[in-house]
Amino acid sequence: MKNILIGPITFLMLVSVASAQQSPKQIWQGSEMDAVLIGKLSDAIASKLRAEFAKTDKAVRDAHAKAHGCVKAALTVSERLEGSGLDQGVFAKGGTSYKAWIRFSNGSGDPSADDRVAGARGMAIKLFGVEGAKFMDDEKSTQDFQMIDHPVFFVKNVADYIQFSADGKEFFATHLQEAAVVGAISNPTTNAPKHPVESTYHSMTPRQWGPVDKMRPVKFAAKPIPCVDGQGLPSPVLLKDSPDALRIALSETLASRDACFAFQVQEQSNDTDMPVDDPVKLWDPTVSKFQTVAKIVINKQSFEGEAQKTFCEDLSITPWHSIAEHQPLGGIELARKPIYETISKLRHGLNQRPQVEPTGDETFQ
Repeated sequence: MKNILIGPITFLMLVSVASAQQSPKQIWQGSEMDAVLIGKLSDAIASKLRAEFAKTDKAVRDAHAKAHGCVKAALTVSERLEGSGLDQGVFAKGGTSYKAWIRFSNGSGDPSADDRVAGARGMAIKLFGVEGAKFMDDEKSTQDFQMIDHPVFFVKNVADYIQFSADGKEFFATHLQEAAVVGAISNPTTNAPKHPVESTYHSMTPRQWGPVDKMRPVKFAAKPIPCVDGQGLPSPVLLKDSPDALRIALSETLASRDACFAFQVQEQSNDTDMPVDDPVKLWDPTVSKFQTVAKIVINKQSFEGEAQKTFCEDLSITPWHSIAEHQPLGGIELARKPIYETISKLRHGLNQRPQVEPTGDETFQ
């Protein structure tokens, strides 16, 4: 299959036209310079993916390339949300249950990354049966939520990200707050690898919560909880000494029991202490507490079949698979829109794998 990589300005013009024709109202708008920088970053990542494909004959994600497993789940909206103001979008009606696929992963772009090494881990949720106009036209009935097991991001904006990509050592020498974030994530003492269902995951960047006529930023998280009310959490699992320790732990745990999370949101109290466009700054959870809006249940299951692993690799996950009420906010999320779309299309094209919208009803031997 022949792939043509268009220039950044042309690409972003095409994206803008498509968005105007098909997308709901987008709250956060970038500048003309943002568009140029995002285009350059998109081209750079695509070039890197092509170069790696030339070496390995396989195109992988530029980040979160190694999955620990894709598992079936259900997200059920809390019955206590009505009238709270948190009953918005997919969480509008208490008791509503959505089928989901959840992909647990390492944050690295290396598909062979060693699970024993400290680093970021991801939890990406794809909900099904979500009606309403979306910002991307490749999936009609899904809603994605992406999270990392750390509460803040390591760059503030696209310009910083480009500087980091050009020379990470120089960037961190002059950006001490960002260097501290990376140091915390990669610290084996304070961030030792943990079982995927024992970690708490964070959005890092904010989302809209509710109608778009008034910006209402929140961050969200997924926190492990007992599957049965009144019971405690299971004892922590001792990880095996293996480069695939997290996949092994997830597989062995789900072979014998269910795992559950509380899906929570944290409302912005003010833009000074909780800025939208500075994901390096922590939103203090003692000032604005996380509130549970849904429960995620991952029933015991096996996910080790080759067909399921292929399905897992083919999944396209982006914060812009979203209805307007939960749209991403801030410059970093603005960049992710064309970048994720470009990389997903290129990855599928190089691998000669069609982009097919999943249904949530997939079954595998």
